[in-house]
Amino acid sequence: MKIGDLTPDQLYQRFGGGLRIGIGPFVIHLRSPIRGFIADFSFAYADFPVGDDSEVSDFRVRVAPAARWRSWEAQAEFWSDGASPFKTFPQRLAMPLTEWGLNGCICNHAHQFLMFHSAVVEKSGRATILAGPPGSGKSTLCASLMARGWRLLSDEFALLDPARGWLLPIPRPVALKNASIGLVEKLLPHLRIGRTFAPTRKGALAHLRPPTDAVERQAEPALPGWVVFPTHAETADTRLMPLGKAAGFVRLQENCFNYTALGRSAFDALGQLIETAECYELPFAQAVAAAELVDSLTEPQPWQPCRSMPPDNLLLRVFADPKLIAGLGVEALDLLLAQARRTRLTARLSYRIEDAGFLAALPDRMRTQLAAARVAAESGRRALEWEVNRLHRALTEARYPMLLLKGAAYAKAGLPMARGRTSADIDIMVPGDQLDSVEKHLLAHGWELDELDPYDLRYYRKWGHELPPLRHRERGSVLDVHHTILPPKSRLRPDPAVLWRAAVPLPDGSMAFCPTHMALHVAVHLFQDGEIAGGLGDLIDFDELCRYFGGRPGFWEQLVPAAVDLGLARPLLYALRYASLLLGTAVPAMVMTEAEKFGKPPAPVRAAMDPLVCRALVPDLPEHQSPWQGAARLCLYIRSHWLRMPPLPLAAHLLRKAWMHSFSATPAAP
Repeated sequence: MKIGDLTPDQLYQRFGGGLRIGIGPFVIHLRSPIRGFIADFSFAYADFPVGDDSEVSDFRVRVAPAARWRSWEAQAEFWSDGASPFKTFPQRLAMPLTEWGLNGCICNHAHQFLMFHSAVVEKSGRATILAGPPGSGKSTLCASLMARGWRLLSDEFALLDPARGWLLPIPRPVALKNASIGLVEKLLPHLRIGRTFAPTRKGALAHLRPPTDAVERQAEPALPGWVVFPTHAETADTRLMPLGKAAGFVRLQENCFNYTALGRSAFDALGQLIETAECYELPFAQAVAAAELVDSLTEPQPWQPCRSMPPDNLLLRVFADPKLIAGLGVEALDLLLAQARRTRLTARLSYRIEDAGFLAALPDRMRTQLAAARVAAESGRRALEWEVNRLHRALTEARYPMLLLKGAAYAKAGLPMARGRTSADIDIMVPGDQLDSVEKHLLAHGWELDELDPYDLRYYRKWGHELPPLRHRERGSVLDVHHTILPPKSRLRPDPAVLWRAAVPLPDGSMAFCPTHMALHVAVHLFQDGEIAGGLGDLIDFDELCRYFGGRPGFWEQLVPAAVDLGLARPLLYALRYASLLLGTAVPAMVMTEAEKFGKPPAPVRAAMDPLVCRALVPDLPEHQSPWQGAARLCLYIRSHWLRMPPLPLAAHLLRKAWMHSFSATPAAP
């Protein structure tokens, strides 16, 4: 329920007994019997939610009548937790005095945040901090930016979470003073301004009701992108001037309320903020012109593919931009079809082109081949779903829990990325403490171990995160039974219990990873557990998962915290980076910045990964093989094993693999 949903009588009754109001990260318990103040407050806070009476409040506030013996006017007083920071004041000014009193409550007690005296607005996931002393023009500039589509986070406080580097919204009413009242009325005619209070110690004052969207999104943080220090002067030359990092640190520290109280954590958090944000000075005479300059900071740059992207990876280019298909000649279409078949992506390519509306632009013969690939993929999907049905029946009858992974999960969950997807095997996960009994149960129900030499069998048992592949003796289907998503002795060791707790049920009664863990599993399989070579399908999986789930509330906000919780920030960063660079995946700037904060590799590693990954993703066709491609795949092969095994066993394993490869490649004697 919102405050604006209550009638005047309900408001008077609720305020008289104490009303809990959710304002940003805080809950305010507010009491007052003064009808004029209740009307002013409920107008300005109409869109804010009424809190649950069982919820503990951060601040208890009372605005009560006071004795009028010092004045002929009706008087009021502001109380917070039993203390009154102000002298009595006229009841007609209760609203602005309460706003100032709430500022004091936050400033004196909310030390879980680093607090700055500034307005904060956000656009495209990145926030601008408008910092400065009173009278510098912050509120007017803030309102002018709101008129240009920026989201209001705060007019008074920048609340920085020191641990996450996020700015928390607290979108209270914007305090407008004197001439700015009329200016903002013209800039934001769709928003409502309350009555004007005059005189106050700051002159005429009115409150702009925050936009409904800003209040509804007050639980949605933003990452800092820019720090701007505005200074209003009638004769100023309006211009945006870059400010050095050191100067920006000092200037912002001067506007911090609790820098000394937080000590070292404040220094670290402020340093991280300044490191990631750009700093500017902004003298201005006209707020509209100043807002235009600040708005220009967010102008989107055209997407540029990775510089290391090989020009012969036509398949990747068409997946990233399907309209390219309309300009391809016969030779290019031949190459595209060969690359799609080599990577088992032909049917998925046809759906990507069709969704973009360019299927009709293809020659008839090409469309026929794509249609034939769809028929084969649909047949494979039916076989997959039947096999999952048999598997589910075999395990659940014995009360063994089962998580479907990858293609099986996509198909049973009915996700769009299951269209045209082909799966060489079925991947499931079972609890580690039941792995042996599950294996015995499957062996007794028609599955048998694939033919492997004794060394490979020992490798699976000692170093793997799954059983050796199982094949059904009648149907020939291949099953991979995992007990976690990474080898137990690898560099990263996510806790499978976390994955099980967040798992979601599927319509057939089986289970799958939640959306965030589903995306993380793809990132892990591609950049931590696999060799990347031939991983183009996995990168497309990640892209399509982000496109599908990215429109749902909470997916992007939960993705990086889930990766940090599981210790998978670096593979997630790689997946986000190459999906956005190579496939144009729309990753919010806040998510990318946060992923870099927790998972950024050393500069030499990052510089090496670009050419290696981009070259290894080229479909392996004989006529397009190159020494560079072989070298890239060898480096990534060694990297994948380095991440999963200690150095000495790794050296022995690779030497044996090299010996067996050279031995098997030796031609037989005539």
